[in-house]
Amino acid sequence: MKQAAANLQATLKEDGRFGPVQASTDQKGTLTMLSTTLAGDPAGAGAQSVVTHLREVVVPEAFAGVPAEVYVAGNTAGVVDYLAFFHTWLPIALVVVLSLSFLLLLVGFRSLVIPAKAIAMNLLSVGAAYGLMVLVFQKGIGADDHRAGRHGAAR
Repeated sequence: MKQAAANLQATLKEDGRFGPVQASTDQKGTLTMLSTTLAGDPAGAGAQSVVTHLREVVVPEAFAGVPAEVYVAGNTAGVVDYLAFFHTWLPIALVVVLSLSFLLLLVGFRSLVIPAKAIAMNLLSVGAAYGLMVLVFQKGIGADDHRAGRHGAAR
């Protein structure tokens, strides 16, 4: 296990996407922690692809044939895990909620048209609300009037 950790440390040192690598081992020698930093924005797409590459290629190559559990942690790894969780479960949750809503409305109103229209209108209204949020908070639409002091500015 020590040799595999040393191999991983050497690989990280050679790769220009990582900062200096610090290694620390517990007193029993059964746990080794390697700490390093990533270049760039920790939540950016580039850093996320580096973490994915580290998990899928670099670590398995360094620990091939070694019976050890290896975890990649930190801010960027947390972002990768968070996005993977929602990528997996959000569509399932949406289908379950919309299906149950459809069934309840179907039983309640005994009509196919009313539940279908209700689901469609809910999806359209939520989509419009998210679109407006993107326009205001990401695109900055409407921010110029407020900054210019046109609404109740002190004279």
